[in-house]
Formats: sequence, C-alpha cells, structure tokens
Amino acid sequence: MFIKLKNAVKQYGQGEAAVFALDEASFELEEGKICVILGPSGSGKVHF
Repeated sequence: MFIKLKNAVKQYGQGEAAVFALDEASFELEEGKICVILGPSGSGKVHF
C-alpha cells in the first residue's frame, strides 16, 4: 500500500450549521498507480 486514507472527515462549521464535505471516506492507492482527485472548492479534497 502506498497511500491509505481511512475514515477521513472534513467538517465546516459546528452544531446545526455543520456541513460535512467528507464523512468517513476511505481511499487506497497502490504504488505505481496514478490518481487524480477532482472537485469544486470546499468539497473536501485532502492535501498531501
């Protein structure tokens, strides 16, 4: 396993105004593979 993201959560705001861009998202990438993660600003893309 080269990169593994497990149960990632990205939350904006708190309480009733909370918005979850990611809610327990998981992702695995094997060594030698290429992956592109696309999405609008604020959609919860993770920076490595």
